[in-house]
Amino acid sequence: MHYRVTDLGTLPGYSDSVAAGINDQGWVVGSAYTPGDYESSHAFVWHDGSMTALNAPDCISSSASAINNHNQIVGSASKQKTEHDAVLWQNEEMLNLGTLGGDQAYAYAINDQGQVVGSSADHKGHSNFRAFLWQDGKMHQLPVNGSDSNARGINNEGQSVGLMNWADRFATAFRCQQERWEELTPPIYASWTADAINDSGDIVGSFETDPEDWTPSHACLWHNGKAEDLGALPGYSECEATAINNSGEIVGTAQEGQTRRALLWQQKQLIDLNDLLPVDSGWTLERATAINSKGQIAGEGLHDGHRRAFLLTPANR
Repeated sequence: MHYRVTDLGTLPGYSDSVAAGINDQGWVVGSAYTPGDYESSHAFVWHDGSMTALNAPDCISSSASAINNHNQIVGSASKQKTEHDAVLWQNEEMLNLGTLGGDQAYAYAINDQGQVVGSSADHKGHSNFRAFLWQDGKMHQLPVNGSDSNARGINNEGQSVGLMNWADRFATAFRCQQERWEELTPPIYASWTADAINDSGDIVGSFETDPEDWTPSHACLWHNGKAEDLGALPGYSECEATAINNSGEIVGTAQEGQTRRALLWQQKQLIDLNDLLPVDSGWTLERATAINSKGQIAGEGLHDGHRRAFLLTPANR
């Protein structure tokens, strides 16, 4: 398989861009920014060859994390440096989703039913963060234990996944649906996090066998109640899986020092996405962050000296 790569560009006044989410129509969302000024990013949506700034009135920064198949977009926005709001964009308007009592909240994922998950401080000063589910106009704390928790993904069955920290040990993964939740950490792993879940309940993330010794992370798949090490790209010590579609295709990133490569796991084969581009593309694909049902992949990489959001489309689709 080979891919056509599209440079999504950036917004006027910004030099760089990163992509965070994609829907089945090939719409991509993310953020435009200028290096050295990361607190002044602006959320965008890209479709049909054009990037558009998302409406964020009176905000000094904004970022988009995910988009569903009804073109509802979630992310965060700030009106001042000490506050962050979880937000939803729909019908060209931005809606503040509120908080769990604090002044910091971040929305990370949304399903086709409009359910949103993320993390919010539970009181002013953002001492502790709690995973939340927002639906029907209200934000609810997910019934997850731990000193802190963060919901990173949700599927169309309403199952959410994320990570929780304990005061006496490292992060562990959780899965939650309504009032039921479970810890997913396999006993052989000291720490692992869940970042995404598909409609079949397959979960991807990363794990460390000994975080106290800074053991490099490996990508992990939770399937049929069992955790599977997805392996590592030769020459790269760290690896993470960030997204999975309903066909079981997984994307993520490998890293060694400051060098990164965007990855694809397909039929249990680990592939450097750079190997699937034309040799003269001019791209270095560094991170793959999202994949849709058509196999289109969104992420970020280096192109002509700038960091740019990209869209990969399978050449045979």
